[in-house]
Amino acid sequence: MQVTGTINYRKIQQIGVGQGCNSQVFLIDEPQLGGVLVAKEVEKNKFQSVEEYFKEAQMIFASYNPNVVPINYACDAGEKVVLVMPYFSQGSLADRIQQNPLSLKEVIRVAQGALNGLHHIHIKNYLHLDIKPSNILFSDNNEPMVADFGQSDSLNRNGIVTSPRMYIQTLPPEIFSTMSATIYSDIYLMGVTLYRAVNGDDIFNNQKIEDMNNLQTKIQKGEFPDRNCFLPHVPKKLRRIIKKALNVEPQKRYQSAIEFADALGNVEIPLDWNTSTLSNDNICWKAIRGHEKPDLIVELTKNTEDLWDVYVLTDNRGRRRKKTTYCKHRITYSDAKTHLETVFSDLS
Repeated sequence: MQVTGTINYRKIQQIGVGQGCNSQVFLIDEPQLGGVLVAKEVEKNKFQSVEEYFKEAQMIFASYNPNVVPINYACDAGEKVVLVMPYFSQGSLADRIQQNPLSLKEVIRVAQGALNGLHHIHIKNYLHLDIKPSNILFSDNNEPMVADFGQSDSLNRNGIVTSPRMYIQTLPPEIFSTMSATIYSDIYLMGVTLYRAVNGDDIFNNQKIEDMNNLQTKIQKGEFPDRNCFLPHVPKKLRRIIKKALNVEPQKRYQSAIEFADALGNVEIPLDWNTSTLSNDNICWKAIRGHEKPDLIVELTKNTEDLWDVYVLTDNRGRRRKKTTYCKHRITYSDAKTHLETVFSDLS
């Protein structure tokens, strides 16, 4: 028996402006379910066929998992297709790394949760194809969840998606030569996301290349994003994991999302550094040690146009004392970065 229903909701405000090219997302008051939800509206002329109208909704529904954003319902609303989903007030990873990177332990927690969701998507025979900070949301319990299946697609019998729709600035290198994506392509996208999370988004955004030919060359050579550009507190083991996920040869990346997550689980974080960018000329790292030990503070401060100072201090309830062994003054940025890597390695 065919049943036709109606949809009724009141738009409160548009959210996620500029994060999607083919849809608009609204915070809504939904009287039928009785609460505040999110409605994703897609004009029907964005689809190539009627069969595609509910493909995204079906993939979300099939991929149900604690680390995947769920769907409440989807419907035909005249000129639009509407997907209604829960509203999560904790925001996205993009919100959290806009100013500063995540702490090291939080990077690993968030990445492992998102990779668990991604693994579940893969075992349902889909590729996500749009893993990025704005598509990792946080539940009311602060659990990371993979969101937005707008560019996702089904794997064929050979484990491939042909002619995938993907964001050009994070396009995996193999797409340029094969026009095909595999599980390794999602691994690459998660590698880029992790790179952005450990460094903060400014470092990635400042590298963006507008010229498409130059961008393609840099991506295929493994020069974008810059694998040598990490904040100095990021441990070498974590850097190696990210670089492996970003390998230009797909088969040399992690073989699955779970393998990637397991590798992250083997990273030891003795000191959980929190980074604050106080200005363009001042970066501060702080690690809370507990057990009656004073906290540690590391500061990088601009001295002159070309020279920098490094300070390392202990902080015992506001009483600060310099660790003069590690303090350096009037050194180049390159020397300061090298020195800071030694400092963070020693302190850990």
